[in-house]
Amino acid sequence: MENKILSSPKAMSSYFLKPYYAVFVGIMLIYTLEILCSNLVPWYIAQIINLINSDLSKDLVYNHFIELFTKLLILTILAAVTGFSFWIILHYKAISPISIFIRRNLFDLTLRKNLSFWNKHFAGDVWEKIDLTRRTLAASSSLGNFFTCCYGSMSAILVMCYLIYRIYPPLMLIFIIMGSLTMFLFSYITNNVKKSSVQLAKFQALTRGKIVNLIANFFILKTFGTEQREQHNLSGDINKLAKAMQKNNWVERFNDICLQTLILVFQCSVTIYSVYLWTKHTIKIGDIIFVMTTSTEFSYRLYSFGWVVPFFKSRTAILEKNLQTFSTPNEIEDSPQARQLKVTNGLIEIKNLTFSYGHNKPALHHLNLTIQPKEKIGIVGVSGGGKTTLLHLLQRLINTPQNTIFIDGQDITLVTQESLHKAIAFIPQDTSLFHRTVMENLKYGRLSASAREITDAATNAFADDFIQHLPKKYNTLVGDKGIKLSGGERQRIGIARAMLKNAPILLLDEATSALDSQSENFIQQTLNTLIFDKTVIVVAHRLSTLKSMDRIVVLDGGKIIEQGKPSELLDKQGKFARLWNLQKN
Repeated sequence: MENKILSSPKAMSSYFLKPYYAVFVGIMLIYTLEILCSNLVPWYIAQIINLINSDLSKDLVYNHFIELFTKLLILTILAAVTGFSFWIILHYKAISPISIFIRRNLFDLTLRKNLSFWNKHFAGDVWEKIDLTRRTLAASSSLGNFFTCCYGSMSAILVMCYLIYRIYPPLMLIFIIMGSLTMFLFSYITNNVKKSSVQLAKFQALTRGKIVNLIANFFILKTFGTEQREQHNLSGDINKLAKAMQKNNWVERFNDICLQTLILVFQCSVTIYSVYLWTKHTIKIGDIIFVMTTSTEFSYRLYSFGWVVPFFKSRTAILEKNLQTFSTPNEIEDSPQARQLKVTNGLIEIKNLTFSYGHNKPALHHLNLTIQPKEKIGIVGVSGGGKTTLLHLLQRLINTPQNTIFIDGQDITLVTQESLHKAIAFIPQDTSLFHRTVMENLKYGRLSASAREITDAATNAFADDFIQHLPKKYNTLVGDKGIKLSGGERQRIGIARAMLKNAPILLLDEATSALDSQSENFIQQTLNTLIFDKTVIVVAHRLSTLKSMDRIVVLDGGKIIEQGKPSELLDKQGKFARLWNLQKN
């Protein structure tokens, strides 16, 4: 979606519904015809009753009866056909396609969100907001209620008022007064319904997000034995949710009682007044039946309208709050002139790079570093020194300052993020896998990879051996985030996946920390043979894994305090040597 579409929740709602405006017009025309026919049916029934009770001759009554009955039959059939057509078109031309359109676009928008977005939101909460947006804009409870309870009710009320006016104009005043009192009541209770619904939605989203997070991390709960503690913590949120539900339910019931009381008073008044008019020979017996029938339908329409207006008010408020989540601009956006990154050599230049998270102390401070094409760099330092931050900035996962990082002379803030990510293979400390087969996870970075290339990559990453012992080998499902595999097995698949991607730049962040010493040694040998034609940056706390690096860069407090070949830094007896000796001992 274009940036202007994301400028506000209102703009997003318009974007989702605008392609279907022509369908809505067609639906409204069909529904208008159905409302007109439905309300004319009791009118003609009343005319038939008046005709039967008239003083006309039987032959004349019969002739007029055939004419009125024919019109009644046509209206009845037409009302049934248009009513059926209305619901069919509404569901198949509006509700279903809009629902799919919303899900597809919001999911696409969610995938484009930056790392900072996911640091602030629960996955379960994001999904709930996507689904609630769909249910608010494109569901029978929304679009159906809009047409039947809002547009349909108002149209029917206008038709009924006109027909009542045809019988006796003063009667119409009672209907108008009833409608006015109902509208006044709406304005009184709508704000309370809106507030209680927004508060309810807030607690629902918060509680659901926490529950999803706890379920996703059930292993930690089990190993720490904190089930009761988490249950106690969650019970507070559940209690708040229960109170919000009770308050919202009370407000809705109060609304319901007020409306039904008003409707009862209206129906009694209309019935008494119409009978009084009949006794004065002002209206006929058929007119009384029509007035009583119409007052029931009028009451139903007002009741529906009274129920759905607060419903839409609350849903609109919730929708605006939900869409604010998605309409918040990304911290990182491709510039309009962004080009595709072209990596010809793999030269990385970092020039005077300073970066901080918010107002905190800079994580990196005036960093200058040049990594030659196909050079292998090891980055070491104590925790918090800026190593992982540097890797994230290289991938532009966080907001990289302009004119600070260049790849083959191209400022990475002026190229598309997609092309940048495709040019870099990244192996994190903790590899996460999709709940798909081993084969699908391995070829994720390069779908065109052949079966031979996949098995070769798995073999080189020392993953093929354990894969062959899985129930369905390469077709085995690995579970959510790879839970069915051990940490070391997941990491080997992650390494094989990165190898298969075959990107010109390779970043490793503690990539072998989850492996046993023997597997790590084997993979180090494999990496040494496979990365000879790539520019490589390795972050590692286990310094022995960096012996084969061309150069070591030592970060401390976001600054480079040492750099050189491993042997040179050991002879220098500086920070690197002290870290080396600590691990050696």
